[in-house]
Amino acid sequence: RPNIRDISSMASMATLFVAAMAASPTGASFSAARPNCPTGMQCLTVHANGFDFECMVTQPQGPPNTSSKGDVLLLHGFPEWLGMFTTLMGELQTVGHRSAACNQRGYSLGARPDDPSAYHYSTLRSDVYALVAALNLTPSFHLVGHDHGAALGWYTAAEDKGNVLSYAALSVPHLDAFNAGLFGPTADVQQQIASQYFTMFVLPNSSSIHDNFWYNAMGGSKNADSVFGANFPTAADLQRALYWYNGAMATGTMAMPPLMSVAELEAHGASGTAKLRALFGGTPNAGHAAPVAIGRVTVPAVFICGAQDTALLCTRPYALETSKFCTGGYRYLEVDCDHNLMSCANQTITNQVMAAVIANVQQAEA
Repeated sequence: RPNIRDISSMASMATLFVAAMAASPTGASFSAARPNCPTGMQCLTVHANGFDFECMVTQPQGPPNTSSKGDVLLLHGFPEWLGMFTTLMGELQTVGHRSAACNQRGYSLGARPDDPSAYHYSTLRSDVYALVAALNLTPSFHLVGHDHGAALGWYTAAEDKGNVLSYAALSVPHLDAFNAGLFGPTADVQQQIASQYFTMFVLPNSSSIHDNFWYNAMGGSKNADSVFGANFPTAADLQRALYWYNGAMATGTMAMPPLMSVAELEAHGASGTAKLRALFGGTPNAGHAAPVAIGRVTVPAVFICGAQDTALLCTRPYALETSKFCTGGYRYLEVDCDHNLMSCANQTITNQVMAAVIANVQQAEA
């Protein structure tokens, strides 16, 4: 998978451009014989919330889990696929937890609505519960999310009324803490700079403007799911995944950082981001707050941060405020990794991340 958060790489591209059933009674489509389905997994398509989602589970689909252990649902980020969680799902299985991951709305081939309003965070949250039901997961379940999946996970866990048993957030701090870092009197200028791509991703046809810049930067059709083979064959397909950013803004749960000028970015030494601004333009503005505070998460939560992450500066003071919003037990883990915590350069560190996720699940059931 391309390192989508490498702003320097994005900037160099900009320079070149400027220069030149379900588990329901109606049934699901089972795919146990799928050649790329990992050993010990079942790969299937389920119908949920009106769409067909490609999913992977660690046990054959059947009656709901009747053991005392809750199942685990894992939410990938942008622009990622369910396969990122394969190893973690295997580790969860070894300690007795059934788990599932799906290519989410905008990613599964049968779940790519055209309308940006179909990616409202409240709709994405409803997908979570619909998938839990469609996959016959335990009604009370553990949640794990990375990147945009982590943002959705915070939103789901904070709004939940007793179904979420624990939450593990990879890379993204609690949304109320994150939003304070993006906008307002305690905003973190470095995070505002790192998040300038927000102002570009939400533009109309953001995937295809400027000669498919973002589509090509994200790997184009080569950015593919290793399990189901799904990909983004055109810029219009990637646009569906980008609508998650529009949906977060429309829901009011994510702040927009100030749109900084080329001169301002260069003054802060962010020459790469300044090149992106020169390409995408835009009138500088102050950004805006998130109108909605999601509030406290009352189940055991762990926030895992890659110290080398250049997109989510999760070691900064604003991100560490996450602890104030977690009242059901909280742990913060900082590791020597970048944004891709499921595939750190050092496998030992990836193992540490997985162990922390599993420990959070087990703590919730102790």
